[in-house]
Amino acid sequence: GTIMHVLLQIFFVATGGSVGREVAPREAGALIAQQWQQLTQRVGLAALTQSDRQLLIASAAGAGFAGIYISPMTGTLFAIEVLLKQINLKITMVSLSMASIAAFVGGSMKGFNAYYHVGNTAFHSQFVLIILLVAPLSGLVGAWFKKSSGWATTHQTTGVAILWQLPIMGLITGLITMFGMPQIMGNGRALAQTALDSLSVKVLPFLLLAALLKYIVTILTIRAGAAGGVLTPAIGIGSSLGAMIGILLSVVVPGISIWQSALFGAVTLLAASQQAPLMAMFMLFEITHLNATALLPLTIGVGISTLVSRAVLKQPIVK
Repeated sequence: GTIMHVLLQIFFVATGGSVGREVAPREAGALIAQQWQQLTQRVGLAALTQSDRQLLIASAAGAGFAGIYISPMTGTLFAIEVLLKQINLKITMVSLSMASIAAFVGGSMKGFNAYYHVGNTAFHSQFVLIILLVAPLSGLVGAWFKKSSGWATTHQTTGVAILWQLPIMGLITGLITMFGMPQIMGNGRALAQTALDSLSVKVLPFLLLAALLKYIVTILTIRAGAAGGVLTPAIGIGSSLGAMIGILLSVVVPGISIWQSALFGAVTLLAASQQAPLMAMFMLFEITHLNATALLPLTIGVGISTLVSRAVLKQPIVK
């Protein structure tokens, strides 16, 4: 059943369904971990405790993520921040080891190229102005996106109704694509890359409409019964918001880097929507191959957006 579920997810995203593709490798990794644990028990090699089993499955899910995006730190932090929500030396070593091996194997098969293509200019002091505008907005939108995706998952269609609701969402997505917006298809990579490459004020209406449609179509697709993630759709939406702010700023503040603004939008909205600042920061580092000058601004950005989103979601800053 799980294998079929994984294959259906891959097929759905490949045909343009508006959801992230990260859930399939996570489920596949968790399945392998479960099967391995059962095999070792049958042959008498190991008797894992409940906490060890949880660690193995969560680390395997993170490793599946790392193997797809060639991002060992992201896979590690996904297991720690999102799944386990706790950290100690044992958890760190197990999840990091598994994610690193998976990333190495995945990279050896598909290459170690960047997932998104960005500029190579260093991050200068202008980032302060961009972050003060982008991060709070991303925190707000990210909180709404988290609420919306949570609602869609809670009220997700099940049973026979999926057979007509999902095709309808596929038709809607296809129609939007036919009317000049193919960027909303798939996991959001095309939309994010378009935003990162944007330079002109002329694209502002397009980016605004594309971000709005990506948001709506993703939520409704999950509501219609699709299984998939929201990480890369969040990156697409955040990139669009960041690029719009960067373009507007560049009119009055010459020298503003639009691709950097788009990147800030991506990382801060991802952090806000996942409530996982470290995972979001390292994910953008790893999938874009950023240089070290991005560390400080991204750290500040995810901190601000996470605080704003937690305030909107009415969650305590420290548990």
